[in-house]
Amino acid sequence: MYPVGYLEVNYSCIDFDIIRATAQKTTQHLYINLVFDESVPFVNVDIQELISSLCGIYEVVSRTKLDLQCDVLLPGSCSWESCLPKPEVAFVLENQTHASLPTCVVGTEARRSTVTGKTGIRETSPKVAVGGTFDRLHAGHKVLLTVCAIYATETVVIGLANGPLLKNKKYKELLEPFEVRKQAIDRFINLVNPRVTPNVVCLEDVAGPTLTDENITGLVASEESKANAIWVNDRRREKGWNELSLIIINLVGNHPDLPDDNNHKISSTGLRERAFLQQKSIQ
Repeated sequence: MYPVGYLEVNYSCIDFDIIRATAQKTTQHLYINLVFDESVPFVNVDIQELISSLCGIYEVVSRTKLDLQCDVLLPGSCSWESCLPKPEVAFVLENQTHASLPTCVVGTEARRSTVTGKTGIRETSPKVAVGGTFDRLHAGHKVLLTVCAIYATETVVIGLANGPLLKNKKYKELLEPFEVRKQAIDRFINLVNPRVTPNVVCLEDVAGPTLTDENITGLVASEESKANAIWVNDRRREKGWNELSLIIINLVGNHPDLPDDNNHKISSTGLRERAFLQQKSIQ
């Protein structure tokens, strides 16, 4: 078993069994570096297919070990040498080596994944917004923030729920403080794409900066908040502003290549409930 591990995965060969075996051998933090070749260059990757792949990777790790921290790196992300905590071992396939890290073999050959290799011109936007509570930063949050980090060319504006938006949250007494949630967001975006600037702002209504900052050009939202995103664009149109380009993504827990498992749906509420029950059991 290794506290912090590193695994390189070819985008065209995302083998969930190998990812699962890697997670089983890691106790604290796992970095998965998604690499691309000439057959599917990263600059032309189909964004919805990339989102599906990210969801699948994070979902497999979460199903294997819910408490294991996992970060998926992409081209342009920080190198493994810059990651904190620093990896102690590289997980490899048979006959593979790593230039700097000791290795641990987790399989013989990666099977071809269901990635179709669709390509296109990936849409980008200078200033992209996203909103949420981002409590106990989990896999679903990381997919949202990763899409923001590769969609934006300059700034990601994160509306971080506070005040009235938290009053009806279940187990609200276990919500992480605003500053703790902010630091987790800043760290993750700087890891995934250090060339964009994260700007975390206090969010006290569903629209936040999207109706106060005309210069925001894009909005990333989960399927469950799609209605709010459409409402924001309606209000912007009424103000005479340009509508936001929308990217709507499915929640982690709904990947088509993995069997349904309602016991592993990931949510901040579920994680707080788990923490509450753990506290109660030791009292």
